[in-house]
Amino acid sequence: MFFPLFLPLLIGLSVICSPALAQKKTIGIGVVEVTPAILQSANAAGSRDVLSRIKQAMDGQLIDKVHNTRKFDVISRSDLAKILKEQEFANSGNVDVSDPNAAKAFMLGGIQYVLTTSISDFQDHHETAYFEGLGETISKRSIRLGAVAKIYDTTTGKLLESANFQIDTGGHEEKNKFVTSTSGSESDQFILQLATEMADRVANRVVDVLYPARVIAVTGDQVTINRGDGTGIEVGQIWEIYALGQELIDPDTGESLGQEETSIGRVHIKRVNPKTSQGDAEENLGIQPLQVIRQVE
Repeated sequence: MFFPLFLPLLIGLSVICSPALAQKKTIGIGVVEVTPAILQSANAAGSRDVLSRIKQAMDGQLIDKVHNTRKFDVISRSDLAKILKEQEFANSGNVDVSDPNAAKAFMLGGIQYVLTTSISDFQDHHETAYFEGLGETISKRSIRLGAVAKIYDTTTGKLLESANFQIDTGGHEEKNKFVTSTSGSESDQFILQLATEMADRVANRVVDVLYPARVIAVTGDQVTINRGDGTGIEVGQIWEIYALGQELIDPDTGESLGQEETSIGRVHIKRVNPKTSQGDAEENLGIQPLQVIRQVE
């Protein structure tokens, strides 16, 4: 006769434990910055306008790319900038840091992670060539762009990851041919593609650090991964799967270095869906769901 009394409690517990209620983590994305030395160099070379357009494009693309990983709730850069500015003022010496209402560095309410990105390398190079047989002067343009991305844990203020990314359009043969690029629309498209590629690389690194790709299903030789369109995964890629072992501890610092990893298979990606991807196991030494999987470069 006591069963009706416990029924609401049991239902409540089942709801609380349901995986469907697992919450996304929140990440704040700061405005893309340009280092003073790079800004000075761009001013001297007359390419500050191009650098500014790349920066603005990266601002929007970075938010879009991180949001479309479907792993985070994203705080807009304008809100984050205000919070960080307040925290800088709190640490300037003009505020009583013992005041419980004073802003604390990286202690952002509701935000688990902060992503900051700065442009650390930039060069816009133009060449021209005259083709006598055609009677035309054709130009070639290459841009070198470098950025440093940092991920902070707001609960501790610790730096979790710092990564340097480099893109050199002159390094790609298909982009290194002499082509006419005098129109504004072609130039804008070139800049947008560059900013999009850099934002892609940064967003994918964020996900890889905080949420490593995992196997979510195995059916025969078909392996399903929790990575889909827009996360850098493409048909034809080879991904390697690892079984996780014991936790590794640095004997000098006592810091966790992650878990021991043993390669147990490779997957050839055959299909990319909006949220997942499937591939065929080319090697299978015991592939199981929840195992970590990484692209083979």
